Amino acid sequence: MSGCWNPGVPGPPPQGFSHWLVFLLFPVFPGFQPCSGHPGAATECDAMHLPLPVLLFLLCCVSGLPFYNGFYYSNSPNGRNPSNGHGEGLFNGVKLVVDTPEETLFSHRGANVTLPCHYHYEPDLLSPRPVRIKWWKLSENGALEQDVLVAIGLRHRSFGDYQGRVHLRQEREREVSLEIRDLRLEDYGRYRCEVIDGLEDESGLVELELRGETWTGAGTVCVCVCVGKSICPSGGGSPTSGAPAHPFKPLLPPSPGVVFPYQHPHGRYQFNFHEAQQACEEQDAVVASFEQLFRAWEEGLDWCNAGWLQDASVQYPITQARHPCGGPGLAPGVRSYGPRHRRLHRYDVFCFAAALKGQVYYLEHPEKLTLAEAKEACQEDGAQIAKVGQLFAAWKFRGLDRCDAGWLADGSARYPVAHPRPHCGSLEPGIRNFGFPDPQSRKYGVYCYLPR
Repeated sequence: MSGCWNPGVPGPPPQGFSHWLVFLLFPVFPGFQPCSGHPGAATECDAMHLPLPVLLFLLCCVSGLPFYNGFYYSNSPNGRNPSNGHGEGLFNGVKLVVDTPEETLFSHRGANVTLPCHYHYEPDLLSPRPVRIKWWKLSENGALEQDVLVAIGLRHRSFGDYQGRVHLRQEREREVSLEIRDLRLEDYGRYRCEVIDGLEDESGLVELELRGETWTGAGTVCVCVCVGKSICPSGGGSPTSGAPAHPFKPLLPPSPGVVFPYQHPHGRYQFNFHEAQQACEEQDAVVASFEQLFRAWEEGLDWCNAGWLQDASVQYPITQARHPCGGPGLAPGVRSYGPRHRRLHRYDVFCFAAALKGQVYYLEHPEKLTLAEAKEACQEDGAQIAKVGQLFAAWKFRGLDRCDAGWLADGSARYPVAHPRPHCGSLEPGIRNFGFPDPQSRKYGVYCYLPR
């Protein structure tokens, strides 16, 4: 009788899908040919001769068929309806609620982090109920959603790059938090915690951002929960100032370099990712990492144009919330567009220049120069025209301060101000930028670079 079932024989039909289909089709299509040697019994191969639309229609009408995604789902862990009568009707007047934090969680690469998630019922239920848990990472800018972890009872399964790095934390009743070990840069983003009880399911979101450093003191680690707030297990953090109450010291040493935004000569948002890499290299720099940009934001970098970072994400740092930089309702921080297509999407770029090895100086010259004349003048002085990254490094690490605009190698005109003063631009230190003037203009001097 293998592969066949006779409806005239007492007992349940087989549990395989094709056998279920035969069981449903037999009374509807009595013309099925019986199994050879078994009059009146239908074969599962008969179902394959039906038109596809008929099969699909009948499939939609079949309830209780198992769904497979690495686990077999059914109405209860053992595949049967619970004998206590708790089924779909249980949720008449009972609400499943999933709680996740509203604040963005901040951590850093290489750390372990727990994404909190708890669930409860309203009104509360006295007896425990079997549930299924699913964590996945939401898509960003067209990327595919990523399954992270699925759990049914004591059975857990993780997926992809998360295998071996995630597990379900269930230290308290109805806690289903996700712990991620050894955080990677690509782990930042939005995660969804879904709790499934029979035919009911609810979910909540947890957002995770990575920062470049953390602080430690008196044996405790301070984890930022949102920009401008700090929570330490020992209570040593200041909840309002964003600065630790103890003299915490950074675990990572300051980066020996400077981050600066860079635009194409034709205006904003002209670089794809590969062109952005080349642009930074031409300015004696590299594309900045998220950690480097975050550190620059902590030091006061405020820039309202989005730029490429080393991981092909697009972000921008804001210290003063305002229109149109996300609006005044958003807290200051590093705003993220998430990963972008390396070839199709176009933005500015954030470059990182290392500490200067040579000398940048303003060439004293009796006349203003065109761009070509500026390059020639530096060569005659035994040097070469300076690049943007070199000028930023000289301003940052050598305190270069000059209120005269000068040509640079990329055709832009800029000048560095370490000590703001009247008639010298903004009241903040920085590099003043005149953009990319006409190369034939004789309005500027030149900054030269002398390698050591």
